[in-house]
Amino acid sequence: MRITMFSVVGTALFSCCQTSIAYSAEQTTCSYLFADNQHVASESNIKRSLQQPTKLPKPVITSQGDWDSCPYLFGTVIFDHQEQIYKAWYMSYNYGQPLAVRTPFLYATSSNGRDWTYPTLGLFEHNGSKQNNIILQNAGHHDSYSPSVIKDRNERNPSRRYKMIFWDFSAEGSYKGNDGMMIAFSPDGIHWKRWQQQPVLASAEVEQSISDVMDLLIDPLRNRYVAYTKGWADPFPHHRQIVRTESTDFINWSSPEVVLRHANTVADPESYGMPVFIHEGMYFGLLRLYHSRTDHTIDIQLTSSHDGKSWNRVANQATFLPNGNDNAWDRGMLFSTAPVIRNDVMEFFYGAWDGSHNSTSRSSAIGLATLPLNRFTAIEAIDDVGTLQTKPLVLTHPFLSLNASVRKGRIRVALTDAAGSPLPGFSLEDCDRINGNSLRHQLTWRGQGDVAVLKQKQISLLFEISGDSQLFAFRNHEYPEHR
Repeated sequence: MRITMFSVVGTALFSCCQTSIAYSAEQTTCSYLFADNQHVASESNIKRSLQQPTKLPKPVITSQGDWDSCPYLFGTVIFDHQEQIYKAWYMSYNYGQPLAVRTPFLYATSSNGRDWTYPTLGLFEHNGSKQNNIILQNAGHHDSYSPSVIKDRNERNPSRRYKMIFWDFSAEGSYKGNDGMMIAFSPDGIHWKRWQQQPVLASAEVEQSISDVMDLLIDPLRNRYVAYTKGWADPFPHHRQIVRTESTDFINWSSPEVVLRHANTVADPESYGMPVFIHEGMYFGLLRLYHSRTDHTIDIQLTSSHDGKSWNRVANQATFLPNGNDNAWDRGMLFSTAPVIRNDVMEFFYGAWDGSHNSTSRSSAIGLATLPLNRFTAIEAIDDVGTLQTKPLVLTHPFLSLNASVRKGRIRVALTDAAGSPLPGFSLEDCDRINGNSLRHQLTWRGQGDVAVLKQKQISLLFEISGDSQLFAFRNHEYPEHR
């Protein structure tokens, strides 16, 4: 088995890429986000506001019987572009049931992400019946957790097209080397075969070790399989934090390293795992923040990184996906997975409980929250007018557009040389007015939007933002936008 090396193309002086995990040599767009200061040379009277996804009012995946009495999203949701269907791998915690059937892994599909089908698979028996959608059970020694799945389109062995990591025990006992990361392979995402030598990465009572919450991704930027897991700070087990491990063959994994620590205070409490996804050349993490010092709820913060190891807490640790109100089905704990991105929408599926971590009675389901494409943070003016200047970049395509909302105010853009001096014909005064709310405002200067004359030259963008206008991102692309 091998991983095909991915090619990342782009001549910009800072990160530039498509909305994709598999990068192409035929890129026709470069997008730049403002989740951090990676692209910013200077700014004045500017603030960043975190944008929260909008939740659907009701869960989209719910219990179908006694085999999945409390479904939640320790797991994965993808949109399979080959089959044009959503696929979900998730789990249930069946309170009061025998160990053998208490934590099954489950499978469901959907055509739209809202209405789900739970196929009768006939693979595992639960209370005398195989009429269920169970795809895997624990090994019989302990509860199992966190079925995280990838569909590996570069895998040459069809029996290993789908890959899963999960937490289980290979024998009785705890933290004795028989518990840790297990792996399984499947040709179709339904019929799974456990790897014979388990665990592939054992736990240990030190902070450089994995624990029982884990999330998987393929990282084409580093040509690796990568898992981010819950870990424990020394002296073990002082409080929870985030560790990272990687592999080139999915079987042999590196020694875990801590990549996100916490002060373990009310302001910076411990965490409960972090699914990571790659988007627009950046790493984003959905940090499950566990408020163990206060009400024992779990909500979601957004993190960002440019190497997958050093992490920034976006927008001063503001909450990205909050708990519901006091009467909501998702008021207790949230466990999001990496988003599905399609049709200009980012879809965040999340498992939620109506009770906190220390509650004695609670139930769960899986919900959905949506966010317009690339609108993680908004750049806004503090005192009527603010400015932001980007670091120098090299334009690779002849058109520029903004992801922005312009209401009572305006956004103007000037193109400057690398030193910040306006280029003739591309000053703030030359910039045509932008109106309304759009993911793709075409930029023009006195009616001219083609900037091909500047291709392969070092330039910078100067943004002037006024009123209540919001700038989310900008793009350099091959073809003009339709207005």
